[in-house]
Amino acid sequence: YNLGSGPVILKSPHRLQQGKFHRLVAKRYLRDGVLTLDGQEDVAGHSEGTLKSLDLADNMFLGYIPSENKG
Repeated sequence: YNLGSGPVILKSPHRLQQGKFHRLVAKRYLRDGVLTLDGQEDVAGHSEGTLKSLDLADNMFLGYIPSENKG
């Protein structure tokens, strides 16, 4: 997410097994973000930007982009 100071990237250290379903929980409160993959330990991040809210102009997709939205 980007709140004005550049993107904050949250990346789990755990590798995904392809062909399996996974549970991803992504949370953000003000400038803090947390990512949890398959119940493993949380990965946290913080934006130094001045903004506190995130407004999206388009849809957001995690892990899958429907074919009609691919560019």
